[in-house]
Amino acid sequence: LPPSSSTSPISVFILAMIMSSPTMPTAQKKALFTLASIALGIYAQLHKAHITAPVFDPILASCTGDDTVAGVELRPYEAAAGLGVFTPIVCTVTQFMYQLRDIYPGGYITWGLAVVGVLPLAVIATIEGGAAGAWGPIRYPICMGIVHQLLGMSVSLPLFWFPSYIWGRGDGPASAWRVFMSIPVSLPAIIFSIAVFTVNVDSFVWRLSAGVLGGPALALVSGYLLSYDTPPCEKSKDAVTEYFDASIATYRLVTKISLAGYAGIAYLAYISYGVDVSAMWRDIFTEANASVAFLTIDYILIQVSVIFGYVAYRSWFEAVRAAILLPIVGPAAVSMAMERIELASYTKHRTKMV
Repeated sequence: LPPSSSTSPISVFILAMIMSSPTMPTAQKKALFTLASIALGIYAQLHKAHITAPVFDPILASCTGDDTVAGVELRPYEAAAGLGVFTPIVCTVTQFMYQLRDIYPGGYITWGLAVVGVLPLAVIATIEGGAAGAWGPIRYPICMGIVHQLLGMSVSLPLFWFPSYIWGRGDGPASAWRVFMSIPVSLPAIIFSIAVFTVNVDSFVWRLSAGVLGGPALALVSGYLLSYDTPPCEKSKDAVTEYFDASIATYRLVTKISLAGYAGIAYLAYISYGVDVSAMWRDIFTEANASVAFLTIDYILIQVSVIFGYVAYRSWFEAVRAAILLPIVGPAAVSMAMERIELASYTKHRTKMV
């Protein structure tokens, strides 16, 4: 992790979770979590910029047409993936992916963590965006997806998504269809990620895959899949029951997928470093290429945001348990926590209905 002197926003974020309690007034709790979340988002942006700016600022300048940048040789990229507007971002991300592909095993481990790490979050964001009564940015997955692409999720999540959830969360169920679609909307990112690390880097397929991962296409595809969904118009017994059945089953499934992905990453780390954790840490952070170090801090900050933000807002006990389990089971700790939270809410709902 970053030096302890620079982790105060993370400490504030965790402190906000600890200070919150079931008896805290709702407005006070909202304000506490919002301020801590924004502080974490600003910290994430500053820290990531410190890591990547020396390497990627010249690349971005070259991608925007600045021919005066010395020492930068751009490798081929697929401009069409940027849909005209995002071409410089596609260019920059493609250079980023070239570097990751060339760095084994560090690039493979950190990108794997990045992909597996957002699977539970994709389910959470999809469900919350479709909950009855939800309003504001969380209702618009395409817009939020583009913000995630531009800023990176470790920045956009605490800076925009979580505050918008706090103030715009719904008070009713999402449709069962939307809940079940929360896993398929992640498939394009998984498919293109596999292509980036398997196909020939000189091929059109590789350039297109890298470009899609850096451009707006992922957000457009995911948003389109959800665009025809409407939340249940009433909090009927059947609608709530269908929602909880779907959400519990979905979190259970994403736990299995996340565990499988994390096990594969752990196996790659083991055959590469054995049990020498310090050697792996040097390769993925302290002595790593800027691309690899960026992904490492990105993964850490995303998990901190989700666990001590969203999960803690729902249940501080489950947040603590998820934090403890995170190094052991990886991002599945989040989906496991959410399954328990939804199951407890369902039990409470059924008790009221009796």
